[in-house]
Formats: sequence, structure tokens, C-alpha cells
Amino acid sequence: MPPTVKETFRWCSYFGSANPYIAPAIHKIAVFPITDLIYEDDDEPEVRALKEIFDDQIDIKGVIYNTRLDLCCFGNSFSSIRFPKMKWLSCPYCSKESPIEAVEDWKYKNFTFVGTCPLCKTVTEFTCKERAVRDTKDINIVRWAPSNIDIVHNPITGSCRFYYTIPAKMKRAVGAGDRDIIKETPLEYLRAIKEDKAIELDRDNIWHMKRATFAEQDQGWGASPILPAMKTAFQTQILRKANEAIAIQYIKPWTILFPQPTKDINIQTDVDLASWQTWLGQEILRHRDDENRVSSAAFPVGQVQVYGNAKALMVTAELKASAEEIIIAMGYPPEFIWGGMQYSGSNISLRMIETQFIRDREQHRRQVNFYASRIQRFLGRKVISLRFSDLKMADDVQTKELMARMVMGQQLAMGPFLKELGKNPSENDKAIAKEMEFQNNLLMARSKAQALAQGEAQLIMSRYQIQSQKEQAEAQAKFQATQGIPMLQGAMMAQADQAQAALPPGPPPLQTNVTKSVQESTAQRQKQNTQAVTSGQAPTPQKAASPRFMQRLADRLWSQNVDLGKLAFDTAATLFNKSHADRQESFRKIKDPKMQMIVGNQLARMNLSKQTPWAIGKPDERTRMAA
Repeated sequence: MPPTVKETFRWCSYFGSANPYIAPAIHKIAVFPITDLIYEDDDEPEVRALKEIFDDQIDIKGVIYNTRLDLCCFGNSFSSIRFPKMKWLSCPYCSKESPIEAVEDWKYKNFTFVGTCPLCKTVTEFTCKERAVRDTKDINIVRWAPSNIDIVHNPITGSCRFYYTIPAKMKRAVGAGDRDIIKETPLEYLRAIKEDKAIELDRDNIWHMKRATFAEQDQGWGASPILPAMKTAFQTQILRKANEAIAIQYIKPWTILFPQPTKDINIQTDVDLASWQTWLGQEILRHRDDENRVSSAAFPVGQVQVYGNAKALMVTAELKASAEEIIIAMGYPPEFIWGGMQYSGSNISLRMIETQFIRDREQHRRQVNFYASRIQRFLGRKVISLRFSDLKMADDVQTKELMARMVMGQQLAMGPFLKELGKNPSENDKAIAKEMEFQNNLLMARSKAQALAQGEAQLIMSRYQIQSQKEQAEAQAKFQATQGIPMLQGAMMAQADQAQAALPPGPPPLQTNVTKSVQESTAQRQKQNTQAVTSGQAPTPQKAASPRFMQRLADRLWSQNVDLGKLAFDTAATLFNKSHADRQESFRKIKDPKMQMIVGNQLARMNLSKQTPWAIGKPDERTRMAA
């Protein structure tokens, strides 16, 4: 076993990088319990600013993963926050302070900054100072290699001090004057390199995670999980080396040919073995050139296979047993590494590793809040609390189905069920409210569109109905001329025009069936008259309009205006007692189209019945009949 902690770290680094069983186990265990971060604050601007630093700039999940690699390999993890600083060079002659980027020819020679002053142009040794810069772009989290850390532990108080030994590679780069490294390296580290000393890390700015260990000599350090498996790992190396030797020597078969004696031939006395060996070698070469060659021999040739039995000699079963022993020694179930682990309430191995992950996640939660609080204080912002989303070892379908039935039966609130599914109840409520608002707006828009379409359809239908009435009036007005009422057509047309003008503008009306039927009947009648004249017969006379039709048309106008109907009734009674010429002259002087229609209709009825208008019906009764 390694005698010191640093020697243990060296072997852990080797096995954690090169061993085919330990390396993948460490990576799987390191990445598994890391979940998404949840920012527990309602201040959206502050949350957005911190999330931009953690997610886009620092990659906090990658930092947690790397620190877990150190924890799973070495049993210890060290990390700190690096806040940006800028170096300023001060000239001893003119006291001009300039940022280091403003001095173009600066050099770090003999642990001092040398260059030309931008103001007085003097080549001199500058005095260097550092000033903090409140810029989020250069904030970074630094991991410290455990092999470069020394812990001074006080067993009485339990406190620890951490010292960092600067690696030799870093010292060589500074000694060589690497401008980029020198410009970014803090002055404390440059002085530590100059004095060849270790630097004490700020205990308020370092986060040390360690695995549990016994109270022994090396207190302050965590125990590496590889340490119990280290002896088995050495044994595995021996078994793999044995397999390598077996493969090199025994994997390829070796064929030996020899002359085989018979009853009539004695190989030792009757055969020249040297000539036979030369002949056999030539035949082998000819066979390589022509694989279909057939050779002949005076006596049989024997064959013996040597080696080629590497598979039977391999120690594969021992290697597999050693691999399982290594994984178990590290404290992990073999199924977790190679797969095949199933979720069950009685699976003790899964419960044990879940408990270990819960402890590790609590440490990482404190670690993330340690970073967040110091970054927010440095930037002068509000401190926000963070946590990881719940870890799910496996999908327990039965438990989820039971919880779903309890929610439906109102025996369980929706919040715990959503948390079991990995959802935030408050965020889910906000999403549902937003979705309902969207659906309501969509339904309202659809309803408005349907109402608009129905209104336009009703307007179009009204236009077509008015056009149909107008065409009916035009068709029937042709028959009114035979009754001696010439102004009836104009009254009907005027009413239809007034009704159509009251509607909003729309598409031109289509030709109705009334107009079509009138045109067809007129064309048919003209055709019959033409045929009658051609055959020497008298043409068919045009039929007069039905009095009932004209009465209903006038009654419709009368019902719309009772006073107008009474006045028209009295006018018709007066005109009835006049002569035909005076009646026509007085009738033409009526200006209102509706009045003309009602008076004309009443005169037509008086002519048919040869009675006075009061004998046909009183105005009140006529009004009720029309209604």
C-alpha cells in the first residue's frame, strides 16, 4: 500500500485514468446524481443575471461534474472562485499609473516588471499593483489538484489550513517570461514563486469536499474509494499481462511436417533426410505460388500442430471475477456499472447507493450556494438560493399510478404528484393559466369570425330577397296595365329600391327564379303568337293580373303604415265618383308611390265589385286583415 497520501493520489490518478474497470465506474458515478438547478427566487432580473453567469459562462454543471471526478477518484475535491483583477504599472519617475496592456514592451525579468513608461518614455522598473474589476466575464471557478495541496489539521479544534504548492511547470513558464501567464497570475503567486514557498489559500474562498474516513493519522483528508480496490487492481494487471503473454506465444498455430515410416521403408536407413528436407521446402514454395498444385512423394508425410491453443489458456474468468471484486470494493453495485439493475422496493443495493447520492447532492447544493453567494456579493447583487431538481433513480410505474389514482379520488394534492414527476407545481400552474388564456383568446377569435361570417351571409341573403321582391314587382307590373292602374309598377319598384338602398353595399344580386320564369313565359307566349300568325290563327290574348294578388300586395304596404292606408282608402272613395278622365288626372297627381299603389288597388276592387269602398270593408278591419 502507498505509504503517504500524496503517493496514494499518484496511484489513484493512474488507476482512475488507465484501468478499464475503475475509470468508467468513476465517470458514471460522477455524472449520475447531477440534475438541473432550480433558482428559488421570484426576482426575474436577478435570476436571469445569475443564470447567465452559471449556465453560459461558468458552466456550473460541468464544474460539479469535474469536482465529482476528483471526489470519486481521490476522495477529495478543492475549488475556489477567481475574481478578475487587473495589473497596473506605476512609473517611479513620473508616478504615472497605466494598465499593463498600455505598456506594450513590458517584460517580467528577475521577478520585476520592466518597460518603457508611456508618459515620460523612460525605461524603468515598474511598481505593480492589482485592482479588482467588477466584470462578470472573467469570473471563473478554479479546481486545485489534491496532489498540490497540503492540509495542516488541528485535531483539537478541527480547523484546517490549506497550502498550495505551485507546480514546477508553472514556475518554468514564469521564469521564461510567458507574458500571458504572468499577466493573469496574481501577484501573491508570483511572489511565492520568487521566494520558492507554498501559498496559503483563503479559507473563506475554498470549498473542500471529502469522503468519510476513519479518525487516523492523516486527518483532514478524505479516503479514496479506489484504495480498497487497489490490491485487486494490481492482481488484475498481472492477469492481463498473463493473457498478453499467452496471446503472443500461443495464439498462432505452428505446423511441423515429418517423413512417416512404413513397413517397407526405414526412414533412418533408406531415406536421405537432407535431400528430403530440401525437396519439401521447394514444394512448399511452389504451393504458395500455385495453390492448386498437386505434389507427389515416395512415402507419406506426417503433420503435427504445435501451439494455437491460446483460448484454452486464457484467464478470462479470473479477470471477470477480479473486475466485479474491484467494483464492489469501491462501494458500487456491479449492475450499476454494467447495467441490468431494476427498480424494486426490496432492492437493498439500489437503496444504499441512493442514500449515498443523497448525501453527495446535499454537499453539492451547499457548494453551489457557496459559489452563488460570493459571486452575488462581489457584484453587489441580491443573494439567491439554489437547489438541484429531484433525483430519480428509476421510474417507479406502480407508485406513480397509485399517486395518479389518489389525485383523481381527491385523496392527494396535485403538488406532491407533480414533484414526483419532476415538475414544479408553481411553474405548472403558470403554464396552465397561460394555456387557458391562449385557448380563450383563440375561442373568442373564432366566435368573432363566425359571427362576422354569419352577419355577412345574412346581409347577402337580405340583398337577394329584396332583389327577388323587386323582380316579382317588375314581373307583375306588366299585368297591371290591363287594369287601368299605370302607376302601380312605379310604386312597387320605388319600395324595392328604398329597401335595397337601406342595406350596406355588397356583391351584385343574382338572377332569381321569378325573373327567369317571367322571361321564359314571355318568350313562350311570343313563340306561340308567332306560330299562330304563321298558321293563320289569332294570337293568344295576354291574361290580366289576378285581383287577389294585387290586393295582397297593397295590403302589405297598408299594414306597414295604417295612417297611410286610411288616407288612401278615403282618396279612392272620392276618385270613384268622378269621371274616368278626372279620375286618371287626379290619380297621376298623387306623389307618394305607396299611396298610389293602395289607391290604385282600391279603385280596381271597386270596379270589380261595382260597390262603394265603404261596402268592401272598414279601414280598421282592413288593417287587421292585412296584419
